[in-house]
Amino acid sequence: MNDGCIAYWTRKEPPGYGVLYTRYRANAGVTGEPSRESAPRWLDIWEDGVFRSAQNGSRAIVAYGVAPRGVRSIDSLRLDIRWLGPESASMSVTGESWSGETLAVEPGKPVVIADGEVYIGIISLEPTRIGHTPPVVLWRDGDEPVLSIVNYEGPPKQFWEYRSLAGPFWKGNVRNGFALWIAPRTDFASVEAFTQALAETLLADSMEGTVRTITFGDGDDAVATLTYDLREMRL
Repeated sequence: MNDGCIAYWTRKEPPGYGVLYTRYRANAGVTGEPSRESAPRWLDIWEDGVFRSAQNGSRAIVAYGVAPRGVRSIDSLRLDIRWLGPESASMSVTGESWSGETLAVEPGKPVVIADGEVYIGIISLEPTRIGHTPPVVLWRDGDEPVLSIVNYEGPPKQFWEYRSLAGPFWKGNVRNGFALWIAPRTDFASVEAFTQALAETLLADSMEGTVRTITFGDGDDAVATLTYDLREMRL
């Protein structure tokens, strides 16, 4: 069973709801090159990551690490944030409308979806960069918009440091994750007002040894801080 971030919301168009879900993927191909155009809608995507999160109401912190790989060649490691929805959903990056072309996004820049009765805001955290490709890419995989946060894309390699969480050479997992805020449209005068509020919300990500601490928000609206150990992926 996949254990990750998933959200549902209502909309007027059939089937009457929208879905956001996440998968950490190994050997999923190159971001921007569709892999699901001919795949049936019911076909699931396998989870290759370890999921940790904290949530307070409509705000959440979502963090991932790669699951132990054993001895196998890897040509890509990334987190995919995916939407199932009609073309009527509008998306923007730092306030600029997105038309669907493959787009590199700087970590920390707000990505906003206006769909149905909600605004959905995502801010990607700075990931561990093993390769030299853009760390965050917004693209379409068939008819699914995807925001990918990339740890590695490149020639096949065997990452010995990710063979096992208990291996003798273990130095800590990769960092990958994002902040999520889903708000009713009635809470804001416009999508621009929500985007500004998202950009101004406190988001802190720090490391002390192998312990990572992430905080999203402040005051009564703050998410309970997510703290976990990259060595064991333990809260």
